[in-house]
Parts: sequence; C-alpha cells; structure tokens
Amino acid sequence: MNPRRLSWSPGFSRFLRFFGALLLAGAVTAIWSLRLTSRADVYLSEMGAPDAPAAPLFNTALLLLAIGGILVAVARRRTRSSVGVLGAWTVSATLVFACLSIAVASRVTCTPGCPVPFTAGSTAADVVHTLFATLGFGGVGLAIIQAAFAPGLRALHPVSIASGALIILLSGTGGLLSIFHYRVDLGGWLELAAATIALLWVIAFALVPAGVSGSSAPTPAVAPPATS
Repeated sequence: MNPRRLSWSPGFSRFLRFFGALLLAGAVTAIWSLRLTSRADVYLSEMGAPDAPAAPLFNTALLLLAIGGILVAVARRRTRSSVGVLGAWTVSATLVFACLSIAVASRVTCTPGCPVPFTAGSTAADVVHTLFATLGFGGVGLAIIQAAFAPGLRALHPVSIASGALIILLSGTGGLLSIFHYRVDLGGWLELAAATIALLWVIAFALVPAGVSGSSAPTPAVAPPATS
C-alpha cells in the first residue's frame, strides 16, 4: 500500500505562509530594535550571551524566527530545484534543517564575550552555539541557491541571485573581520545586514506567488496513439 501524500487545502497553505512570514517580520524587527538600542558594537551571537542586557528577548526572537521559517518551509514543501544535485532534496528540507539549527543556537548560547571556539576561554557551549549558528545561516544560503532554480518560482530568481551574492560578500567580510579582531564595529553591522537579507528572502519566499514547482508538477496526459 502506498502511503498517502500529506495534503491540505490551498487556504491552509496560504495561512501557514503568511503566519510564518509574520513571525519572521516580527523577529527581524525585534532584532534590529535591540541592535539599534545597544550601546556596544557586537556581533549577533553576543546579543544572546548571558551577560547581554536583552539576551532573553534576542533569543526569543531567534526562536520565533526558527518557528516562522519552519511554517514557511512546510507550506512550500514541494518546491524543488531543477538543477542537478540541488534538486536531490526539496528547498523545504534545507530550510527546516536551517531553522532547527537556529533554534538550537537560540537555546545554547555562547558564553560572555563569545570567544572563538577552541581558543583560550572558550567552552563546549561556544562550540555548540557557533556550529549550529553557522549551520543555520549556511542552510538558508543553500535554500536560496536551490530556490533560484525552482521552476515554479521564476519571479523569485533575480531576488535569489542578488540575495545570495550579497550574503556571501557581507558575511564573508564580516567573518574575516571577526577572526582577525579588526573593525569589530563594522563586522557586526555587516553580519547583521547579511542575516537581514537572508530573513527578508525567506519572507519573499513565503509571499511570492508560486506556479507549478518541480516536485508538484502534474504528469501531463498522453493521448493514445491513433489507430487505423
């Protein structure tokens, strides 16, 4: 017996997409509000460290972000890339993995000062937090690349390409500045900008009208050959 495919009404899918986008928008707004009111130049992870003044709010925003992203992923569960290995699994699977990683990072925070893992003063919590935060951010980046080549999301193609390029540039530069402890003020803003672009892309992924995606395309009916 073949298992029944999970399905629900288009209205419920729209509800999941819009509610997920709403949670994501609220999380982005909260993170920016906390960053703008912060008197210190910090990276995102430091805003959730135990010594940060608004750590509970920041970590709650990260958790809501993860929940919103999962709702969007579930609603878009059949979206699949049409390009080689990128289509080996759905965009939804990548996005769910990314959001679960972010959820872990929101619960296991870095220690005060957020030392780089495996350096003096770092702990197991710093390793776990950094690992899952990196997996979450990288997962969203991979989802963007996959969706850029999804047949049912042609309207999102230029947005995905532009977003992916900006995220690589900004996060790469910010990461290097962090490693070398140079211009931490600039590095923190670059990281925040890259994260914001990634989250805005997920919101766009939720809201853009979708055509027929690669995995949900109906099989065309084939007319029987004419007989003489």
